[in-house]
Amino acid sequence: MLTPALIRFRPLCEDDLPDMIRWLQSEAVYTWYGKRPQSAEEIHDKYIPRIEGKTYVKPYLILYEEEPIGYIQMYSIAEASPEYRDGINIPDSAGVDLFIGENAYRHQGLGKHILKEFMKNYIFHGDAFRVCIICPEPANLSAIRAYEKAGFQPFKTIQASDGEELVMRIERDLVIHSEVIRVRANVILIQDNKILLVPFIRHDEPRRWMLPGGGIHYGESIEQAAIREVQEETGLLIECTQRVNLAELIQPHIPWHSITITFLGKIIGGAIKSEKHPEYGDKTPRWFSAPELSTITINDHSLDLINKMMKDRKNGTI
Repeated sequence: MLTPALIRFRPLCEDDLPDMIRWLQSEAVYTWYGKRPQSAEEIHDKYIPRIEGKTYVKPYLILYEEEPIGYIQMYSIAEASPEYRDGINIPDSAGVDLFIGENAYRHQGLGKHILKEFMKNYIFHGDAFRVCIICPEPANLSAIRAYEKAGFQPFKTIQASDGEELVMRIERDLVIHSEVIRVRANVILIQDNKILLVPFIRHDEPRRWMLPGGGIHYGESIEQAAIREVQEETGLLIECTQRVNLAELIQPHIPWHSITITFLGKIIGGAIKSEKHPEYGDKTPRWFSAPELSTITINDHSLDLINKMMKDRKNGTI
Protein backbone atom coordinates (compact mmCIF):
# COMPACT_ATOMS: atom_id res chain seq x y z
CA MET A 1 0.00 0.00 0.00
CA LEU A 2 1.37 3.41 -0.98
CA THR A 3 1.84 6.13 1.65
CA PRO A 4 0.80 9.68 0.68
CA ALA A 5 3.27 11.18 3.18
CA LEU A 6 6.12 10.01 0.92
CA ILE A 7 5.05 12.30 -1.94
CA ARG A 8 7.47 15.14 -2.72
CA PHE A 9 8.11 17.60 -5.55
CA ARG A 10 11.17 19.24 -7.05
CA PRO A 11 11.72 21.51 -10.07
CA LEU A 12 12.20 19.70 -13.36
CA CYS A 13 15.79 19.83 -14.66
CA GLU A 14 17.47 18.89 -17.93
CA ASP A 15 18.73 15.59 -16.48
CA ASP A 16 15.08 14.53 -16.07
CA LEU A 17 14.33 14.68 -19.81
CA PRO A 18 15.05 10.97 -20.44
CA ASP A 19 12.26 10.13 -17.98
CA MET A 20 9.97 12.71 -19.57
CA ILE A 21 10.65 11.25 -23.03
CA ARG A 22 9.95 7.73 -21.84
CA TRP A 23 6.72 8.78 -20.13
CA LEU A 24 5.38 11.02 -22.90
CA GLN A 25 6.00 8.30 -25.48
CA SER A 26 3.99 5.73 -23.51
CA GLU A 27 0.38 5.17 -24.56
CA ALA A 28 -0.89 5.28 -20.98
CA VAL A 29 0.30 8.90 -20.73
CA TYR A 30 -0.17 10.36 -24.21
CA THR A 31 -3.73 9.06 -24.53
CA TRP A 32 -4.81 11.87 -22.20
CA TYR A 33 -1.70 14.07 -22.09
CA GLY A 34 -0.59 15.28 -25.50
CA LYS A 35 -2.83 12.89 -27.48
CA ARG A 36 0.11 11.47 -29.45
CA PRO A 37 3.66 10.25 -28.77
CA GLN A 38 6.09 13.14 -28.98
CA SER A 39 9.62 12.90 -30.34
CA ALA A 40 12.62 13.47 -28.11
CA GLU A 41 13.32 16.69 -30.02
CA GLU A 42 9.78 17.98 -29.47
CA ILE A 43 9.96 17.23 -25.77
CA HIS A 44 13.36 18.91 -25.49
CA ASP A 45 12.13 22.03 -27.32
CA LYS A 46 8.99 22.24 -25.18
CA TYR A 47 10.43 21.64 -21.72
CA ILE A 48 13.89 23.24 -21.84
CA PRO A 49 12.41 26.79 -21.95
CA ARG A 50 10.23 25.86 -18.97
CA ILE A 51 13.22 24.50 -17.08
CA GLU A 52 15.14 27.70 -17.82
CA GLY A 53 12.26 29.87 -16.59
CA LYS A 54 11.60 31.41 -20.00
CA THR A 55 7.86 30.63 -20.05
CA TYR A 56 4.97 31.23 -17.64
CA VAL A 57 4.68 27.46 -16.98
CA LYS A 58 6.53 26.18 -13.89
CA PRO A 59 7.48 22.47 -14.24
CA TYR A 60 8.03 19.96 -11.40
CA LEU A 61 8.69 16.28 -10.95
CA ILE A 62 6.48 14.20 -8.70
CA LEU A 63 8.61 12.07 -6.37
CA TYR A 64 7.72 9.06 -4.26
CA GLU A 65 10.39 8.03 -1.77
CA GLU A 66 12.57 10.56 -3.65
CA GLU A 67 12.20 8.61 -6.93
CA PRO A 68 10.56 10.30 -9.97
CA ILE A 69 7.12 8.90 -10.75
CA GLY A 70 5.48 11.67 -12.79
CA TYR A 71 5.17 15.29 -13.80
CA ILE A 72 3.13 18.27 -12.58
CA GLN A 73 3.09 21.91 -13.68
CA MET A 74 1.44 25.15 -12.62
CA TYR A 75 0.81 28.43 -14.39
CA SER A 76 -1.10 31.69 -14.03
CA ILE A 77 -4.25 31.72 -16.14
CA ALA A 78 -3.73 35.46 -16.62
CA GLU A 79 -0.48 34.72 -18.48
CA ALA A 80 -1.97 32.08 -20.77
CA SER A 81 -3.08 32.79 -24.34
CA PRO A 82 -5.92 35.34 -24.60
CA GLU A 83 -8.27 32.68 -26.00
CA TYR A 84 -7.60 30.27 -23.16
CA ARG A 85 -7.62 33.00 -20.50
CA ASP A 86 -10.94 34.35 -21.73
CA GLY A 87 -12.39 30.85 -22.00
CA ILE A 88 -11.54 30.12 -18.36
CA ASN A 89 -12.55 33.63 -17.23
CA ILE A 90 -11.73 33.18 -13.53
CA PRO A 91 -9.71 36.04 -12.02
CA ASP A 92 -6.74 35.29 -9.73
CA SER A 93 -6.62 31.67 -10.86
CA ALA A 94 -3.83 29.19 -11.44
CA GLY A 95 -3.91 26.14 -13.67
CA VAL A 96 -2.42 22.76 -12.84
CA ASP A 97 -1.72 19.73 -15.10
CA LEU A 98 -0.16 16.41 -14.19
CA PHE A 99 0.40 12.81 -15.13
CA ILE A 100 1.79 9.78 -13.34
CA GLY A 101 4.41 8.28 -15.62
CA GLU A 102 5.42 5.09 -13.79
CA ASN A 103 2.98 2.20 -14.28
CA ALA A 104 3.36 0.91 -10.71
CA TYR A 105 1.96 4.17 -9.30
CA ARG A 106 -1.09 4.57 -11.53
CA HIS A 107 -4.57 3.78 -10.20
CA GLN A 108 -3.24 3.56 -6.64
CA GLY A 109 -5.19 6.50 -5.25
CA LEU A 110 -2.22 8.89 -5.27
CA GLY A 111 -3.73 11.49 -7.59
CA LYS A 112 -5.84 13.29 -4.99
CA HIS A 113 -2.94 13.38 -2.53
CA ILE A 114 -0.53 14.70 -5.16
CA LEU A 115 -2.91 17.52 -6.02
CA LYS A 116 -3.68 18.44 -2.40
CA GLU A 117 0.00 18.59 -1.45
CA PHE A 118 1.00 20.53 -4.55
CA MET A 119 -1.77 23.09 -4.17
CA LYS A 120 -1.06 23.57 -0.48
CA ASN A 121 2.71 23.91 -0.82
CA TYR A 122 3.07 25.56 -4.22
CA ILE A 123 -0.04 27.06 -5.83
CA PHE A 124 -1.55 28.48 -2.63
CA HIS A 125 1.68 28.94 -0.70
CA GLY A 126 1.55 32.71 -1.29
CA ASP A 127 -1.38 35.03 -1.88
CA ALA A 128 -1.22 35.28 -5.69
CA PHE A 129 -4.12 32.91 -6.41
CA ARG A 130 -7.55 32.36 -4.90
CA VAL A 131 -8.71 29.60 -7.28
CA CYS A 132 -7.02 26.58 -8.87
CA ILE A 133 -8.38 25.03 -12.03
CA ILE A 134 -7.69 21.73 -13.78
CA CYS A 135 -9.09 20.84 -17.22
CA PRO A 136 -9.44 17.14 -18.08
CA GLU A 137 -11.15 15.90 -21.21
CA PRO A 138 -14.80 15.12 -20.44
CA ALA A 139 -14.21 11.48 -21.44
CA ASN A 140 -11.35 11.01 -18.94
CA LEU A 141 -13.63 9.74 -16.21
CA SER A 142 -10.95 8.23 -13.96
CA ALA A 143 -9.08 11.55 -13.85
CA ILE A 144 -12.30 13.45 -13.14
CA ARG A 145 -13.09 11.15 -10.22
CA ALA A 146 -9.59 11.65 -8.80
CA TYR A 147 -9.88 15.43 -9.12
CA GLU A 148 -13.27 15.39 -7.40
CA LYS A 149 -11.71 13.45 -4.53
CA ALA A 150 -9.13 16.23 -4.25
CA GLY A 151 -11.99 18.75 -3.91
CA PHE A 152 -12.34 20.03 -7.48
CA GLN A 153 -15.86 20.67 -8.76
CA PRO A 154 -16.99 20.80 -12.42
CA PHE A 155 -17.56 24.39 -13.50
CA LYS A 156 -18.10 24.48 -17.26
CA THR A 157 -16.80 23.09 -20.55
CA ILE A 158 -14.71 25.09 -22.98
CA GLN A 159 -13.34 24.51 -26.47
CA ALA A 160 -9.54 24.53 -26.24
CA SER A 161 -7.07 24.44 -29.12
CA ASP A 162 -6.84 20.64 -28.98
CA GLY A 163 -10.45 19.80 -28.13
CA GLU A 164 -13.13 20.12 -25.49
CA GLU A 165 -12.08 20.47 -21.84
CA LEU A 166 -14.02 20.25 -18.60
CA VAL A 167 -13.02 23.15 -16.36
CA MET A 168 -12.91 22.06 -12.72
CA ARG A 169 -12.17 24.50 -9.90
CA ILE A 170 -11.37 24.62 -6.21
CA GLU A 171 -11.19 27.64 -3.90
CA ARG A 172 -8.06 28.50 -1.94
CA ASP A 173 -9.83 28.26 1.44
CA LEU A 174 -10.96 24.70 0.78
CA VAL A 175 -7.33 23.66 0.33
CA ILE A 176 -5.59 25.73 2.98
CA HIS A 177 -8.12 24.97 5.71
CA SER A 178 -9.01 21.41 4.71
CA GLU A 179 -7.28 19.87 7.75
CA VAL A 180 -7.12 22.90 10.03
CA ILE A 181 -9.39 23.89 12.91
CA ARG A 182 -9.90 27.63 12.51
CA VAL A 183 -10.35 29.76 15.61
CA ARG A 184 -12.24 32.94 14.83
CA ALA A 185 -13.48 36.07 16.60
CA ASN A 186 -16.72 37.84 15.59
CA VAL A 187 -18.28 41.04 16.87
CA ILE A 188 -21.91 42.12 17.20
CA LEU A 189 -22.37 45.86 16.79
CA ILE A 190 -25.87 47.22 17.39
CA GLN A 191 -26.70 50.90 17.00
CA ASP A 192 -30.12 52.58 16.83
CA ASN A 193 -31.70 49.11 16.84
CA LYS A 194 -29.73 48.10 13.77
CA ILE A 195 -26.98 45.48 13.48
CA LEU A 196 -23.87 45.83 11.32
CA LEU A 197 -23.20 43.02 8.84
CA VAL A 198 -20.56 42.57 6.14
CA PRO A 199 -21.16 40.97 2.72
CA PHE A 200 -19.73 37.56 1.92
CA ILE A 201 -19.42 36.97 -1.81
CA ARG A 202 -18.08 33.93 -3.61
CA HIS A 203 -18.05 33.23 -7.34
CA ASP A 204 -21.44 32.10 -8.69
CA GLU A 205 -23.08 32.18 -5.24
CA PRO A 206 -25.71 34.67 -4.05
CA ARG A 207 -24.56 37.43 -1.74
CA ARG A 208 -24.71 36.48 1.94
CA TRP A 209 -24.27 38.61 5.04
CA MET A 210 -22.34 37.81 8.17
CA LEU A 211 -20.96 39.33 11.35
CA PRO A 212 -17.66 41.19 11.00
CA GLY A 213 -14.76 39.08 12.19
CA GLY A 214 -12.21 36.51 11.12
CA GLY A 215 -9.30 34.30 12.04
CA ILE A 216 -7.08 34.83 15.07
CA HIS A 217 -3.40 35.32 14.29
CA TYR A 218 -0.69 33.55 16.22
CA GLY A 219 0.34 35.64 19.22
CA GLU A 220 -2.74 37.87 19.44
CA SER A 221 -5.52 37.57 21.99
CA ILE A 222 -9.10 36.82 21.02
CA GLU A 223 -10.14 40.41 21.76
CA GLN A 224 -7.21 41.83 19.79
CA ALA A 225 -8.23 39.69 16.82
CA ALA A 226 -11.84 40.85 17.07
CA ILE A 227 -10.83 44.52 17.16
CA ARG A 228 -8.40 44.11 14.25
CA GLU A 229 -10.86 42.22 12.06
CA VAL A 230 -13.62 44.76 12.58
CA GLN A 231 -11.31 47.62 11.64
CA GLU A 232 -10.07 45.77 8.54
CA GLU A 233 -13.56 44.83 7.34
CA THR A 234 -15.56 47.93 8.30
CA GLY A 235 -13.16 50.80 9.05
CA LEU A 236 -14.57 51.14 12.58
CA LEU A 237 -12.59 51.25 15.82
CA ILE A 238 -14.27 49.26 18.57
CA GLU A 239 -13.85 47.83 22.02
CA CYS A 240 -15.21 44.48 23.12
CA THR A 241 -17.65 44.86 26.01
CA GLN A 242 -18.93 41.34 26.56
CA ARG A 243 -18.32 37.79 25.37
CA VAL A 244 -21.71 36.48 24.27
CA ASN A 245 -21.23 33.22 22.41
CA LEU A 246 -18.95 30.27 21.69
CA ALA A 247 -19.85 28.13 18.68
CA GLU A 248 -18.33 25.19 16.82
CA LEU A 249 -19.06 24.55 13.14
CA ILE A 250 -18.10 21.25 11.49
CA GLN A 251 -18.84 20.76 7.78
CA PRO A 252 -16.83 17.73 6.59
CA HIS A 253 -18.22 17.93 3.04
CA ILE A 254 -16.64 21.36 2.40
CA PRO A 255 -14.34 20.64 4.43
CA TRP A 256 -14.54 23.17 7.27
CA HIS A 257 -14.07 23.06 11.05
CA SER A 258 -14.12 26.26 13.07
CA ILE A 259 -14.55 27.53 16.63
CA THR A 260 -15.93 31.07 16.85
CA ILE A 261 -15.99 33.38 19.86
CA THR A 262 -18.42 36.26 19.50
CA PHE A 263 -18.27 39.55 21.41
CA LEU A 264 -20.67 42.41 21.87
CA GLY A 265 -18.83 45.53 20.75
CA LYS A 266 -18.95 49.28 21.17
CA ILE A 267 -17.88 51.75 18.48
CA ILE A 268 -15.28 54.25 19.70
CA GLY A 269 -14.08 55.74 16.41
CA GLY A 270 -13.59 55.39 12.67
CA ALA A 271 -16.18 55.38 9.91
CA ILE A 272 -17.78 52.78 7.64
CA LYS A 273 -15.56 52.28 4.61
CA SER A 274 -16.91 51.71 1.13
CA GLU A 275 -15.28 49.00 -1.00
CA LYS A 276 -15.84 48.37 -4.69
CA HIS A 277 -14.44 45.00 -5.79
CA PRO A 278 -13.58 44.69 -9.53
CA GLU A 279 -15.33 41.31 -9.80
CA TYR A 280 -17.95 41.29 -7.03
CA GLY A 281 -19.07 44.91 -6.97
CA ASP A 282 -20.14 46.68 -3.78
CA LYS A 283 -18.70 45.07 -0.63
CA THR A 284 -19.64 47.87 1.79
CA PRO A 285 -20.85 46.85 5.30
CA ARG A 286 -24.47 47.79 6.07
CA TRP A 287 -26.72 48.39 9.05
CA PHE A 288 -29.90 46.27 9.13
CA SER A 289 -33.02 46.62 11.24
CA ALA A 290 -34.75 43.50 12.59
CA PRO A 291 -37.44 43.53 9.84
CA GLU A 292 -34.77 43.93 7.16
CA LEU A 293 -32.98 40.77 8.30
CA SER A 294 -35.76 38.65 6.80
CA THR A 295 -35.08 40.17 3.37
CA ILE A 296 -31.41 39.13 3.12
CA THR A 297 -29.47 35.86 3.18
CA ILE A 298 -27.47 35.41 6.38
CA ASN A 299 -24.92 32.68 7.05
CA ASP A 300 -26.92 29.88 8.67
CA HIS A 301 -24.57 29.51 11.63
CA SER A 302 -24.94 33.24 12.47
CA LEU A 303 -28.67 33.63 12.00
CA ASP A 304 -29.94 32.37 15.38
CA LEU A 305 -27.39 34.40 17.32
CA ILE A 306 -28.12 37.57 15.35
CA ASN A 307 -31.87 37.23 15.92
CA LYS A 308 -31.35 36.54 19.62
CA MET A 309 -29.10 39.57 20.10
CA MET A 310 -31.51 41.88 18.26
CA LYS A 311 -34.35 40.60 20.45
CA ASP A 312 -32.28 41.06 23.62
CA ARG A 313 -31.38 44.62 22.61
CA LYS A 314 -35.03 45.41 21.94
CA ASN A 315 -35.95 44.01 25.36
CA GLY A 316 -33.16 45.94 27.01
CA THR A 317 -31.34 42.88 28.34
CA ILE A 318 -28.04 43.84 26.66
